[in-house]
Amino acid sequence: MPDDLYRKAIARFWADFFNRKFLASRAAVLKTEGEEKEKAIAEFTENIMVLEDGFCKDFSDLQPFLNGKTFGYLDIVVGSSLAWIKVLEEITKERFLALEKTPFISSWMSNFCEVGVVKEVLPDHGKLLAISQGYRDRALSSSK
Repeated sequence: MPDDLYRKAIARFWADFFNRKFLASRAAVLKTEGEEKEKAIAEFTENIMVLEDGFCKDFSDLQPFLNGKTFGYLDIVVGSSLAWIKVLEEITKERFLALEKTPFISSWMSNFCEVGVVKEVLPDHGKLLAISQGYRDRALSSSK
């Protein structure tokens, strides 16, 4: 966490937003079909754009990470879901994180994923895809 109290409050705000809004909308995308899925994708996309705008406003002076020169609490909170977002993109055939739509998050993501320890712990894409597809299949079959 940052030493500055204001920066600490901002990091906590965005971590809370991410955990409450972003993760819930991600789950809704996986558990729905048809019109409900389109609404969930729109909400998920809107949450990404809120993050993009907020991160750009609140952290643009702290590159390359959200904590500055080293990654911190918020980097870990958001970074822990990057692999899941890539899986969601594959399942939905949507591009949620793209340089032209989300330049700040895309740049941050590139910096974050280049850190040695992050590379070592990033989960296998194929395994996450199988887990997510299984979750989706179970959720959809139980809703029928």
